[in-house]
Amino acid sequence: MYTGTLIDELMTAVERAERRAYQQANTAEIEHWYVLAPNQLASDQPFLGVA
Repeated sequence: MYTGTLIDELMTAVERAERRAYQQANTAEIEHWYVLAPNQLASDQPFLGVA
């Protein structure tokens, strides 16, 4: 039976998908920086502790 909530349900599903995609993108970006940072720090300071 038609309840008139189809558009609301579709909008809710799209909002959930957008939230999930946003969270996954942020997680991937944060993971990228955590992987990159130690390597970058080591290469930026090649003479650390030499003096």
